[in-house]
Amino acid sequence: KKKIAETKKAEEAARKAKLKQKKELEKAKKAETLRKKNEAERKKAEKATAEAKKKRELEEAKRLRKEQEAREQAELERLMQEEMEVENQQLGAQRQAQILSELQKYQALIHDKVNRNFLKDISMVGKKCELTFRLAPDGLVISVDNGTGDQQVCRAARNAVLKAGTMPISADPDVNLQMREINLTLEPSL
Repeated sequence: KKKIAETKKAEEAARKAKLKQKKELEKAKKAETLRKKNEAERKKAEKATAEAKKKRELEEAKRLRKEQEAREQAELERLMQEEMEVENQQLGAQRQAQILSELQKYQALIHDKVNRNFLKDISMVGKKCELTFRLAPDGLVISVDNGTGDQQVCRAARNAVLKAGTMPISADPDVNLQMREINLTLEPSL
C-alpha cells in the first residue's frame, strides 16, 4: 500500500512535472511568438519611419526645387522687366526727341507766318514783345494776350497773329496737344 501510494505520488509528481514542463514550454512558445511579433512590429515601424523620412526628404527636395525655380523665374521676370523699362525709356526718349523736333519745326513755321504778317517800323528796331496765344486743335487762333514788352511792338505782333488766323499744326496728337498754347517773342529788325 505504501509502495502504491508512493508510486501514485511519484506518478502524480511526474504528471505535475510534465504539466509544469508543458506549461513552461507553452510559456516559452508564447514568449517566442511575442518576441517575434514585437520584432516584426519593430521592423515594420523602422521601415515606416525610414519610408516617412525618405518621403519627407523627397518632399523637402521638391519644395527646395520649386523655391529655386520660383526664385529663378522671379529673377528672369525682374530682368525682363528691367529690359522692358530700359527699352521703354529709350523709346520714350526717342519719342520725346521726335516730339520736340516736330514742336520746334511747327514753332518755327508759326514764327515765320506771324513774321510775314508783322508790319515793322523803324522805331521798333531793338525792341521786343513776348506774346502768348491759344490755338484750337485745327490751328485756329482762339485768343491772343496783349503781350509784355514795348506797346507798339506788342500791338503790331498781336495784329500779325490775328491776321494770320490759322497756324500750321502737326497731325501728331502728342505734338498738337503741346501746341495749344504758344509763347512767341518778336524782335523787329529791318
